[in-house]
Amino acid sequence: MLFGLTRIGRMRRTNDILLQPLCTDMIDSLSTNELKQTKNLAPGDFKLVRNRYSFYPKKDIKHAILIDSLKKEARMKNKHRQIKRIGF
Repeated sequence: MLFGLTRIGRMRRTNDILLQPLCTDMIDSLSTNELKQTKNLAPGDFKLVRNRYSFYPKKDIKHAILIDSLKKEARMKNKHRQIKRIGF
């Protein structure tokens, strides 16, 4: 479904599918730019954020909140990457 799209195009499409239904507002250019600048995001991060906010009332959710949550997920991945793994 997402083959052939650029990284930004895939992120935007994933946002449209998973996060847009949670909001009453459309994603603005500022949020789009923040999304573009956030590295280390995967479709699973969008799904995690969607699951986290899926029970909130639509009127309380703005794209800025969702983008901030995605940025936190990316930071956590970077933080855990620096930890030496033990075990399997």
